[in-house]
Amino acid sequence: MEAFGAPLDVSRASISYWEAGKTEIPRTSAIAIEMVHGISSRWLLTGESPMWIEHIRPQPPNTVEVPIIEGMPTCGSGGEVRDPGPEAEHYPFRASFAKEVLRQCGSGTVSNLFLAQVAGESMRPTILHGDLVLINNHLDLRTNPRQSSLYLVRRKPNCSEARVKRVFFTPGSSDLTLQSDNPAFRPISVPIEGVRLQDLILGKVCWYGRYLQEVLPPQQDW
Repeated sequence: MEAFGAPLDVSRASISYWEAGKTEIPRTSAIAIEMVHGISSRWLLTGESPMWIEHIRPQPPNTVEVPIIEGMPTCGSGGEVRDPGPEAEHYPFRASFAKEVLRQCGSGTVSNLFLAQVAGESMRPTILHGDLVLINNHLDLRTNPRQSSLYLVRRKPNCSEARVKRVFFTPGSSDLTLQSDNPAFRPISVPIEGVRLQDLILGKVCWYGRYLQEVLPPQQDW
């Protein structure tokens, strides 16, 4: 906290009051924070706009930043996928982790990676409602799917609905089979005659993890 406030000539107590919402951040201080630390003054004052000013946002060493898409793909019904766009929130990953992920995929660069938060129960117990998935959208992975691997897919070209499923594909066949890990959901056969695979397969799931939310501590700790 001292390292944050020292360049601004702001006391630790003042920052604590801002964080707790006891006092409002003066506009001049918000502008100074934006200039020094890359945090948007508009976000500080109104809560609107992305938190970071991307061109001056400090980036930890040996990390890469991956955008998270708007909308929520599903492990059930419904779900939209939209382009992250230049204003998307970004999350840092260790550069070594990203390099290993791309090596295992066999194709793509960091620019092909994006995050999505999924909804639904059809991929349980592998992927749970609210989990984050890391997608590699390199064209090679979309046109040459690996048998029984996880992909972000849709049932018709150009529709917005997307789901995470296991893909089964035999070269030369006329159907793409999409399967859930939850046995309560039946496999889906998608006709692909006259359809490009990359119009149905949006990317390969190359990592997934729990989405951690801050929760209140219990009233009694034992």
